[in-house]
Amino acid sequence: MAASPQNGNGNGSNLLQKWAPIALACIALVSAAASYFGQQGQNTSALDGLKATVQAQTERLNRMQQQQGEMNLAETEACRQLATVEVQLGTVETIINKTQVSNQRDIALLWNKVYAQEYPNVFYAVNIPHEAMPCAH
Repeated sequence: MAASPQNGNGNGSNLLQKWAPIALACIALVSAAASYFGQQGQNTSALDGLKATVQAQTERLNRMQQQQGEMNLAETEACRQLATVEVQLGTVETIINKTQVSNQRDIALLWNKVYAQEYPNVFYAVNIPHEAMPCAH
């Protein structure tokens, strides 16, 4: 007795050999597609996280620029006030210097009239204006 095929007509094993690689290839394709789309989902969530980080950093940068603008305004105002004070002090010093110079000249003239000689060690103060403020814009 000869060995008989198991499915009766003998074509079953050939059919299985023919379609098995195709079925395995389809399974591999489906699994690769699932893996790819799964990674796409992970990439999308990572991209969303990066977008949120960029948005937070942009907001932080905007706040810092606003604070810098406010500090620039405060510095400008302080320099303006400082310049005003400097002008007032310079005016007072100029008046004092001119008064002292005038007084010394009057004393020198009176000394010359009374004693008929020059007033000794006469020093005439030079009125030197203040330099511009370093922060004046």
